[in-house]
Amino acid sequence: MAIILQYPFGRIQLTAGSGGPEWSPISDISSEELDEPANTLIAVHSRHFTLIPDSYFDPEDTTAYLRQLGMPAQVGLAVNAIPEWQANLVFSLERLPEKPGNTEQILSLWRGLLFAAHVLSVQEKSPGLLVHITPGQVYLLGFEENDLQFFNSFPTRDIHDLLFFMLHGLDQWGKSPVHLPVFLSGHFTIDSPLFELIQGYFGTIRIVSPEVFRDLPETFGSVGHQFFDLCSFVMCESSAEN
Repeated sequence: MAIILQYPFGRIQLTAGSGGPEWSPISDISSEELDEPANTLIAVHSRHFTLIPDSYFDPEDTTAYLRQLGMPAQVGLAVNAIPEWQANLVFSLERLPEKPGNTEQILSLWRGLLFAAHVLSVQEKSPGLLVHITPGQVYLLGFEENDLQFFNSFPTRDIHDLLFFMLHGLDQWGKSPVHLPVFLSGHFTIDSPLFELIQGYFGTIRIVSPEVFRDLPETFGSVGHQFFDLCSFVMCESSAEN
């Protein structure tokens, strides 16, 4: 079994016997990977997405949900159940070589991050902002009292873009960067200019690692915050199977 998390500017891939996850600059899903549904699980970045509560979700309206957000008619879509938040995630499939007939193997990158935000919300019992950083893109999820307050992703050209979107998200939420804990994961190091810049604006920054999950597979025993998204994805899939 191979797992691929496909971002706008690269991918994280984990294959059986590889010894651990790897980041590579490959930017597209191939037809061959789509043709292996039994052996490859794919999670993709989407330009258009929305989370619909279970009580309001109508499977017949999935296309209309994304058309309202500007999704072109020729783009395919898929739906993932998000049981932790009692909702369904509807998302577009822009980066595929063709519109797939079967989308069961295709999940959203948000699937693992939404699961992680729920785990943190339950553990912390207080408001928080999960920030996941990848090359050229940042993912933000705000949670409070076991409720998801917002989630969104933004393209980033540099560290100042990333800081702007973090501060803007909190401002729209009505939260103070001085008092709200920020949970940081992804592609950065603690001695980087990015981390130094963020430290000057936020009162509490916690680098979040896969250790927040119980019963983490041995494959991830030594993996740090750089692959937190992959661990979250694997854990939410394991949770769904059980």
